[in-house]
Amino acid sequence: MNIDVNKDNKKIRKTSEESLHKFRRVQQKLSIDGYLPKNKEDYTEKMEEEVRYSNRITSVLQGMCKEESALLIHRYLNGNGQTYDYIVRNKLGVSERTYYRIKADALINFHYLAH
Repeated sequence: MNIDVNKDNKKIRKTSEESLHKFRRVQQKLSIDGYLPKNKEDYTEKMEEEVRYSNRITSVLQGMCKEESALLIHRYLNGNGQTYDYIVRNKLGVSERTYYRIKADALINFHYLAH
């Protein structure tokens, strides 16, 4: 049973990482000047979906505990998603073991709040 739980948690963390990378790409696209028309009636269905997705993930990150959301933002959203764990760990000022525990918990919590 414990092995199954670990496999499930690993899948959940992977899904959360993919969602955060997608969110970063959507945010980049939405920030391009002229991507969204000034008139909301001219939005395509895909544009509306991207705006809803962006708003949902933003509210999920804001609703998480400060330490977890800061870790996810620094690790997956800042620096074009290429920030390494040791850089984020040093920025947060926590031990390696604590960092990976918080990261695992944050990804699992993010999954349950976002999906």
